[in-house]
Amino acid sequence: MAYKAEIRTCPDHIRVDVSGHRKPGKAVRNAYEIGKQIIAESRKTDIDKVLLVSRLTGRLPALDAYKMVAGLEDVGWSRSTRLAFVDLNAESRADSLFTETVAVNRAYLMKVFDNENDARRWLLEP
Repeated sequence: MAYKAEIRTCPDHIRVDVSGHRKPGKAVRNAYEIGKQIIAESRKTDIDKVLLVSRLTGRLPALDAYKMVAGLEDVGWSRSTRLAFVDLNAESRADSLFTETVAVNRAYLMKVFDNENDARRWLLEP
């Protein structure tokens, strides 16, 4: 896997820190590998709130963003899972916002942020 993912279970959410560089043609596979790890942790802990902090570099092509979301059901991602995605790479934030739009249109609970405080507040709101 080209990305490094650290997954920690907190009392009220799962925290995922991802770093690495997006490479053309590999972003979807890498996202699925991390997604499967998140799903496994979610099922093990019965926690359905995920704070994902991305330090990935490089752009995310729109087609890759679409494929990632389109395949979420195939890898077992639940529509009840709430995902706060913190994109710390200003270069790819617009790509992440497109991904959010695709996800929300498919009834997934996802929102993109540029900082952890806002993301955590949204993630943990009742």
